[in-house]
Amino acid sequence: MSRRAFTLMELLVVVAIIALLVALITPVVFHVLERSRQSACISNLRQIGIAIKSYQEDYGGVYPENLARTQPYVKSAELYLCPSDPTRGKGVIGEGLDTSYLSILRFLHAAMTDRERTPDVVSARVLMATDPNYGLVVCQSHGTRETPGEDTLISYGSHSGLILRLRNDASVARVRVQVVCTQEGGTLSGGVPTWHLYSDVRPCPPEVPQDALFLNCPINTVPCP
Repeated sequence: MSRRAFTLMELLVVVAIIALLVALITPVVFHVLERSRQSACISNLRQIGIAIKSYQEDYGGVYPENLARTQPYVKSAELYLCPSDPTRGKGVIGEGLDTSYLSILRFLHAAMTDRERTPDVVSARVLMATDPNYGLVVCQSHGTRETPGEDTLISYGSHSGLILRLRNDASVARVRVQVVCTQEGGTLSGGVPTWHLYSDVRPCPPEVPQDALFLNCPINTVPCP
C-alpha cells in the first residue's frame, strides 16, 4: 500500500506551526542566554572587587588608580571582559587595559590622596561621605545604548536600563537607571547622570559641583516622559 502524500495545505499548516514554535521559543532562549551572560559578568565584577580589596590591603587602604593596577591580583585578563560586550573591551578608555567595565577609581584614588581638587574629585569625596556602599565599577553592556552615533564607545551614561554595579563591599547589584531631563523638558546631553550609575542616593547632594565633567549629578532634573 502506497503512503498518501502530504497536501499543500497540510505542509503549510506544519510550516506555520514550526514558525509559531520558533517565535515562542526564541525570546525564551535569548532571555536564558542573557541571564547566563549576566551571571558571568557578576562573577567577573565580584572577583575584581576582591582584587581591589587586595590592592588596598597592600597600599594602606588607598584605591588603585585604574583597573590595570588590579591585574597582579587576578588570574586571567578575561575577568575584565563582559560576555555581552561586542567590542571585547575596546570601547572603554582610561582604565589602562582592554575592559568592558567603567570605574571611578581614579577619582576615588585622588580623593584619598589629596593629589587633585578638581570638581570630579570633590564629587568623589561627596559620594564617599553620603553613600555608605557607593559603587566602584559598573557594566553597562546589558542596558540600552543612548548614544547611537557612538557604535563602540562605552562612556559614563552611554546606556540606560540595566547596569551591574560593583559596590564598595565587593558585592554586585543589579540597578536600573534612566535618562533624566531638565524641568524645562530638554534631555540632558549626558543622558544618564554618572552619579546614578554609582549611587542610589537621591536627590543629588547639593555639595556635588555642577561643573563636574565625569562624576556629574545635575540638580533640578525629572524623569523623562
